[in-house]
Amino acid sequence: MEFSAFSKHFPGVDESAFAALDAVTVDLGFEQVVPLADLLVGWSYDVARFTRELDTPSPLADNVWHEYDYFASMLDRDRVEAALASPRIRREQ
Repeated sequence: MEFSAFSKHFPGVDESAFAALDAVTVDLGFEQVVPLADLLVGWSYDVARFTRELDTPSPLADNVWHEYDYFASMLDRDRVEAALASPRIRREQ
């Protein structure tokens, strides 16, 4: 992912912080590995969808997520949290 694409989702992140995030890889299982920056953008889409669905009148509508979608999204959230705890992206305080 390019910095310009990432910064559309996270405008407060500078290029050096992006480089640190992009250098961390996350194992999704089944031999799939993605950069943390990509996973963060995906999670930002999930959060946007959660926000939109707060106003959805019916949980049975065809265009809303159901339990399996939420479960998958929570797995991604856990992966983001674990990757952010990586010593490779921690900064000296």
